[in-house]
Amino acid sequence: MDNQTELISIKDTDLTYIYVNDAFLKPSPFDNRKEVLGSKDQDLFPTKVAEIFQLQDRKVLTTRESDAYEDFIQTWSNSDDYYILITVPILNDEESVIGIKCVHREINEQIRIRNQMKINLDLVEMIMDTISFPIFVKDLEGVYQRINQAYADDLELDKEEIIGKTDFDLFDDEIARYYRRMDEKVKVNKTRLTYFSTGTRPNQKYLVTKDVIHDEQSSALAVVGIVNTYQDIKEVQEELVNRDKFDSISQLAGGIAHDLNNILTSVLGMSSILALDETDPERLDKFKVIDEAVEQAARLIDKIKTFAQQYSLETEVFDINTYLSEIIRLVKSNPSNQDIKIEYEIPEMQYLITADITQFSQLFLNLLINGIESMENGGHLLVQTNLESISPDDEFLVQPQVFDGGEYVSISISDEGGGIPKYEISKIFDPYYTTKDGGTGLGLAIVYGALLSHNGLLKLETTNTGSTFTIYLPHYTETE
Repeated sequence: MDNQTELISIKDTDLTYIYVNDAFLKPSPFDNRKEVLGSKDQDLFPTKVAEIFQLQDRKVLTTRESDAYEDFIQTWSNSDDYYILITVPILNDEESVIGIKCVHREINEQIRIRNQMKINLDLVEMIMDTISFPIFVKDLEGVYQRINQAYADDLELDKEEIIGKTDFDLFDDEIARYYRRMDEKVKVNKTRLTYFSTGTRPNQKYLVTKDVIHDEQSSALAVVGIVNTYQDIKEVQEELVNRDKFDSISQLAGGIAHDLNNILTSVLGMSSILALDETDPERLDKFKVIDEAVEQAARLIDKIKTFAQQYSLETEVFDINTYLSEIIRLVKSNPSNQDIKIEYEIPEMQYLITADITQFSQLFLNLLINGIESMENGGHLLVQTNLESISPDDEFLVQPQVFDGGEYVSISISDEGGGIPKYEISKIFDPYYTTKDGGTGLGLAIVYGALLSHNGLLKLETTNTGSTFTIYLPHYTETE
């Protein structure tokens, strides 16, 4: 024990010192053990300190159980040092108490660190309280340790009514069990988890992100959660979309529309001039075809520009099956598609959606054209529609940051082209990006924008023998 840094002493049942180690003597005014042995605490320490020691010693002698006490104690110096005092009973072979062993461990540095941590945690809590969305920290047993003011406000409780409680104290059993399952999932997988949750009040919906706080050995210490309301996420989503894809498409569409409008104006003007001197009815009809094509192209450019700049959508309810059948018949009648066999499996029943018909036409036509152009040597193109139930937990290649799930109309377009390499999938919706000679890279970028503006979803399955694009649009019911 002489090699220990802690102050160690042994006392008999009368609380008389019968042993002290070298560390005990170093801070004391005593030169050797003889000056200490045979003494009691009141002979060695200030009265208040001696009373503390003797009170703990008697407790251990009586209970025959170890005890610990920590406090600022002024021993022989003029300053208070922080000690943890551990007292252990010494038993003989007959299990009788024959003395006590006392260990005095100076923990000033630990206390300094503890106090600094408390200051840091208080600062963290102050920062948490400035954040407008709810944040919480639970221990591994699911007990709330810290929350910010937004979390308390959302539950309409004071912080003190939440700290120290579990979800079972705050929510009904069904919600509490669900929250507990999500906590366990995060702890077991040791990875971040994001999921949807209904609130405690009607029409509440949250996106909850949970993660695990680890120590240096990667052992879980606590679960931290951040809660976003559905409305908050929708606003963030709209801003992110504005700053990302749509900005690029808008800039691109603006420049292209301006240049093409100038070209089309010239074509239309020259066609009109040539038609003035033409008397052959057959040739006049051909000039009319040119004029109609130019006007149709001009309208399409205006719509793309309008879409890219995110003007208000002109939505209406329509039957997607009837509309798709008409578009497919037009595409099949195009002589340039004679090597492509287009088949469609569309039920006779109505599948209603709410959409801007022009944008939907652009979306569907671009997917059809994409499939047709992927089959340079001809092949089969299959179009299918269906009603499907979608969960918010399902994952899609294109999706809003938040969507409710529910019943969606699905449209699948399957081709027999060469497929899309994995390294290209992340780029196919980017403006300018194309793998086709003479391609603009606008087609799938327009699909992307149109889907997001209609809260649509998209899945892609692709192999070296073909690809299937499946889009999902919310199903409209008469009760809406």
